[in-house]
Amino acid sequence: MAEIELYPPLSYGFTEKRAGTWTVGVPVREGESVASLFTRLYAEEPGKWGKLFDLKTGRMKQPIQTSLNGKPLSPSALESTFVTDTDRIVCKFLIGGG
Repeated sequence: MAEIELYPPLSYGFTEKRAGTWTVGVPVREGESVASLFTRLYAEEPGKWGKLFDLKTGRMKQPIQTSLNGKPLSPSALESTFVTDTDRIVCKFLIGGG
């Protein structure tokens, strides 16, 4: 199973925990890309995954940064990056400031 790790505030719809990350194990289908994995999760639970993933564009909603095994993915790379059972996907909400 691949792991998806969500940092607050993205994790708020998935858990009552307000600090730290929330991690879920997700089965991966053969030949599944990051985008197709999130499309499947969206179809299963649109109220939750729809806060992160835009089904029409096939990309994460802005300003969410997605990385696979510690390597940041550009929004356009989600469809061409494939997932295996040993991968870890991390989603963070990017916040800027001064």
